[in-house]
Amino acid sequence: MNLLDFIVKKKNERRNILRKPATARLALAAAALWTLLALAQATPVSSSPQGLADSSRWRVDLSGNAAAVPSHSFDCNLLAAYGWDLGLGAEYAVTIGIPLRVELDYLNVGDSAWDSSLFRYRGFWGLKFAALSGWRFLLSPVEAEILAGGALTAARYTSLSSVTAYPSIVGELRCLFPFRISNLKFGAILGLPIEYMFRGTARTLSAGLEAGISVQLPEAKKK
Repeated sequence: MNLLDFIVKKKNERRNILRKPATARLALAAAALWTLLALAQATPVSSSPQGLADSSRWRVDLSGNAAAVPSHSFDCNLLAAYGWDLGLGAEYAVTIGIPLRVELDYLNVGDSAWDSSLFRYRGFWGLKFAALSGWRFLLSPVEAEILAGGALTAARYTSLSSVTAYPSIVGELRCLFPFRISNLKFGAILGLPIEYMFRGTARTLSAGLEAGISVQLPEAKKK
């Protein structure tokens, strides 16, 4: 085996290693999704004005996301990578839309695949703050949201001490499956988030599958 064959073999082994964690994360996300949907079907909330779908309320949520995160630049082809994030969100829902949604996420993206010249993008992790708004559709008993907005991320590259910040455009299609526990109104979340990041000379696209749970904040009692 010559040197070039040895380098190509090691590069392929590294690429397979990078893919395995992503497969495991997708499997965990799918299992969480099935659990949430089963719970939602077991204790549904009606679409009456007192239900989650028809209420104009603040609600908060916790969700996780596993995604494909490829990057490219003007002098480099698209290179595959995978990542995940955990996030907290809060939104105000009215009958026909979501005037405001804010999110704070922790994200982690692995190293990209190698290209033919043995170049790759280094992995990174950081915190992202996003603000979105959009439309809300009441499709009893499911609620759908189409959201778009912008985000700012502070990130650190793996094994480096320097911190960088970059903007991005974000969007998401979300479905909520309402259910009730005692007097609290919850929603099982299934989402398809997408993000386009402007990371210096690199451009990164993130597209994945999100699963989570939301809870509607109780209305303040009138005196």
